[in-house]
Amino acid sequence: MNPFKEQQREKREADLLARCKALLDAGKRVDAVRLYRAETGASLSLAMKALGQK
Repeated sequence: MNPFKEQQREKREADLLARCKALLDAGKRVDAVRLYRAETGASLSLAMKALGQK
């Protein structure tokens, strides 16, 4: 894979996780999972695992 594209993907993923963490810290668990799923297309169980829930 192109190193530039890989770097961009990692940055997007880090930004997404930071946004989700901010929502989790604010007590908005459902919104964090919803955001993660919308951005990644992940299933509910995968999103929960990725965010450290359940």
